[in-house]
Amino acid sequence: MKKILLLIIFSATIHQTLACSVCGCSASNQYLGILPQSKNNFAGIQYQYRVFNSKHSSVITEGTPNISKDYYHTTQVWGRYNISDRVQFFAFVPYVFNERVENNIYSKNNGLGDISILVNYSLLSTKKTSAKLIHNLLLGGGIKLPTGKYDIDAIRLGDGMPNMQSGTASFDFIANINYTIQQKRNGLNTELSYTLTTANKYDYKFGNRLGAGITMFRTMRLRDNNIIPQVGIRYEISSLDYSNYYWSAKNRESGGHVLYGAAGMQFFYRSIGGQVRLSVPVSQNYAGGKINSKYKVETGLYFLF
Repeated sequence: MKKILLLIIFSATIHQTLACSVCGCSASNQYLGILPQSKNNFAGIQYQYRVFNSKHSSVITEGTPNISKDYYHTTQVWGRYNISDRVQFFAFVPYVFNERVENNIYSKNNGLGDISILVNYSLLSTKKTSAKLIHNLLLGGGIKLPTGKYDIDAIRLGDGMPNMQSGTASFDFIANINYTIQQKRNGLNTELSYTLTTANKYDYKFGNRLGAGITMFRTMRLRDNNIIPQVGIRYEISSLDYSNYYWSAKNRESGGHVLYGAAGMQFFYRSIGGQVRLSVPVSQNYAGGKINSKYKVETGLYFLF
């Protein structure tokens, strides 16, 4: 009887929380892309900006939908340290600033995000840069730590949503493959990453995520500068979140997939490098069509040592 009563209370809480907003866009994948020169260690800073629009039903005004815009800003310090000729250590320390405008009401959430640590093994690598065909295959994985804030009180009161929090409050596990091949000036980078999420202590579980990308690039030299224009596609898919993992209660207003077309450029001048990349959705279906990704901008600076 007690369990049934708890289930009734939980169901009412879930309805109140989920009917007000659409969830599930913020938990981001770490992916490496075209890495700076593999023989060097590096430290850098990245900035990512994503915009989502959503339109969903309101529990207050029947027949009048809620319209919201979500803006996700992530600035992170990251880097690579070569433990040996074949083992590479990566670390990502993000700072998150999320904004939402829903029916002209503004809300925000900011703070330290979830730190990620990866270790990759270079399974196949060309040692001589003078070789006609250069390639590098990295296999690895790591863990995302629950270092970011997850405000459960704000979520329960309806003042915040899980996807707007700085962190997920969960330990997640990451596996990735990154392969780059280059002949003369032309090259191709392919990448596959998978994030296995776990339920946090509040029993909310973000959906598992899969990301795959293909990028074509060309290296050009201008005096002491290396310029690398690039174009590619990236596919991202997220499974449904669980509003309560213990009760197997899925959040039907979460999950989905998107195919991005992307163009960008990297440059290197001696021990300094940078990048900029714009991604625009070609095809998508988030939360049954209730969420639309508008675009994604990524920029960064590297310092090689």
